[in-house]
Amino acid sequence: MQDLDSYAPGEEAPFHEALYEFQEFIDSHQEQGIRPSQDEWSTVADQDALYVPINALRSFFETHNLRRIVDAVFRNNDNQDPVALKEISAGSIKIFSILLCINKGSWIKHFLKHPNLADANLPFDGSCP
Repeated sequence: MQDLDSYAPGEEAPFHEALYEFQEFIDSHQEQGIRPSQDEWSTVADQDALYVPINALRSFFETHNLRRIVDAVFRNNDNQDPVALKEISAGSIKIFSILLCINKGSWIKHFLKHPNLADANLPFDGSCP
């Protein structure tokens, strides 16, 4: 996530708050994942495999207003085509969250153009555009 101090002075606080709230949510809702063990038939806990459950992500975007976060991401792009909130909430919550975490939230518009680049197809293989 972009450091809050790197925003231009005078930018509207709700935009800062929306992205800051998302990062706080991610930090506080991470759970430890698992990985295959050496015997290939079992799994072991992995401290480096953190994730946020999809139900928690959906709940966050419902209660914290997906529109606020999308507006924050696209705040300097008045000429951009509007991003379809229904498309994000219906099938790209995981992707949008990943993009937000790597400070590339605006890239969601590219993902939405390709139906095969949806949450249901994660993890992507080499055949995706």
